[in-house]
Order: sequence, then C-alpha cells, then structure tokens
Amino acid sequence: LWPAGANFHGANVLFGCHDSHLYCLSADGKKVWAAKVEGPIAAAAAVVGDTTFATGCSDGVLRAFDAKTGKELGALELGGETVTTAAIAGDRVYQSMISNSVVGGNVKDLKKLWTYTPAARQQPFYSSAAVAGGVVVAGSRDKRLYAIDAATGKQLWSFAAAGQIDASPVVVNGRVYVGSCDD
Repeated sequence: LWPAGANFHGANVLFGCHDSHLYCLSADGKKVWAAKVEGPIAAAAAVVGDTTFATGCSDGVLRAFDAKTGKELGALELGGETVTTAAIAGDRVYQSMISNSVVGGNVKDLKKLWTYTPAARQQPFYSSAAVAGGVVVAGSRDKRLYAIDAATGKQLWSFAAAGQIDASPVVVNGRVYVGSCDD
C-alpha cells in the first residue's frame, strides 16, 4: 500500500509508505535508498534543497533526511500524531496535527518554536498547512480555516465553513482557496 503523495529531489522520486519507510527511487525506478520512521507515512515528504522531511503518522516526530543518501539528519518532536505534509518557508517548518494543533519549528536546529491549539471545538487537522506572507493557514475537522501568525503562533483570524475542512489550502495573490465537505 502506497498512500503518500510523491515529491522530487532532482530526477529522483521520494515517497512514503505504510511499511514505515521513506523511499527514494531513481528515474528508471531503481531504489536509491530507504529510510525508516516510526509508523506508516501518510503524507508527501517535503523537500528543501538537499534535505527532505517526513513523519510517520503515529510517532509525533518530523525527521530530516539527506535527500541524496537517506541519512537521518535530526528530528523535531511534534508532540502528537500527524498525517499531513510539512509546509516550509525559509528556515521555518509548519506541521498540522491530528491532536488539534499546528506546530511551528526551526528547520536548522529542529526545535519547536510554538504550538497553536484552537480554544474550542477540539477536532483534528487533516489539512496540510500552507504558508505565505508570514501567515500559516490550515483547515480543521471543526469546520474552520485558521490563520496563524508564522512568527508567534497566535491566531490572526478564522473562517467558518459549513463542513469539515480536510483539503489543504492554497494561497495565491493574497487569497486563500480551500475546499470543505459542504458540497
């Protein structure tokens, strides 16, 4: 079973699997490397330069790997389960969590900077976060889209949809687009 989306590093393809491995395949389909995580991988690996980031959905850790060799470079303790792809902007990483939170961290030293948890309506985030212009945006099963200050982790605003938001938002020209389960 190969549930996670794919990403690229040069001509190589990176993808996670339910067998708890992040795989790197060459353009002709040969395995370049495989790296082990704890728990199945349900989201695409994020890639920045020669580093790729992946998490097993049950271990609560975002791991950084050398995208050329698969060697683990370090880990960011998230503090809960996730099934989403990390959003990375500059030296910051943002991860939405099943445990009703969004985590902001530093890519260079893999330290958690903040955790945002909505005050009411405790529901998981199945939506990967998007980040643009210093704002992190993520949708929740509580039927709300949240905008969070990327530097501080403080809520800037929220939008109520008529259904759960499992789709990942996209930010284009200062506008946020997201689908919800409300037809």
